[in-house]
Amino acid sequence: MAALSYYAREAYDIWRNNGALVLLWRILVKLVAPLGELSMEILYARDLTDEIAPLPARVYVTIREASAADIDAMLRLEGLPVAGDESGPEVVQSPAAAEAIKEAVFFRRLFEERFERGENCLLGFVESELAHVNWLCRRAAEAIPGYPIVLLPDEAYETDAFTAPRWRRLGIHKFAHNEMLRRARAWGCRRAYTMANFARRRSRLGSLRLGYRLYGALLYFVPRGSEHIYIFRLRGRLDILLRGKKNREARRSENGS
Repeated sequence: MAALSYYAREAYDIWRNNGALVLLWRILVKLVAPLGELSMEILYARDLTDEIAPLPARVYVTIREASAADIDAMLRLEGLPVAGDESGPEVVQSPAAAEAIKEAVFFRRLFEERFERGENCLLGFVESELAHVNWLCRRAAEAIPGYPIVLLPDEAYETDAFTAPRWRRLGIHKFAHNEMLRRARAWGCRRAYTMANFARRRSRLGSLRLGYRLYGALLYFVPRGSEHIYIFRLRGRLDILLRGKKNREARRSENGS
């Protein structure tokens, strides 16, 4: 009975925050989970050639560029364990803690790789407290399994934004994201992209409020225990996801000739 009550509350929360379509989609994803990973992703694009006006937050926010030295603070912001903390990787108390450590290791490596290839990350502070992290990739970006986004010199891709729970609903993400777009435009970028999972309705609506427009939509499925991915284009364009594959095929063709 307790389990039924839990699932009923979870379903109600999803319906209240995201709507009936997302609830039905989440149910389908859960039913398919024993067979593999099913996901629907929405690509958005924004033209950066026009002037971008600043957007204020409801609190005073200072912005600075992040570096590899900030990774520990970025992980802590997202609630992930860091070596030396009371809940750090050297302390494993439960399966949930072990999973959190595994996630922290994954994101540490991901962030290190991004800094090594020269991607940009902005940190937002309220007074001296880190409140927000947002990445702006200008070379490549992780998107769906096996299909990284490869960017042209005049393109940028926004991803992995996170705001601390206590600072949400104050316009900090909107302010920081808009500031990133202004910087990208100053660097010579003419178009920006971002991606949102269909189940995250607020992210999709937030992208539209920031001036993005629908660019493409896809469905993908990765069978359990397999590295193969099946991609189905639902609408629009997916070219930024296919550039990497075309580049690999071209290199293989050159090496084989």
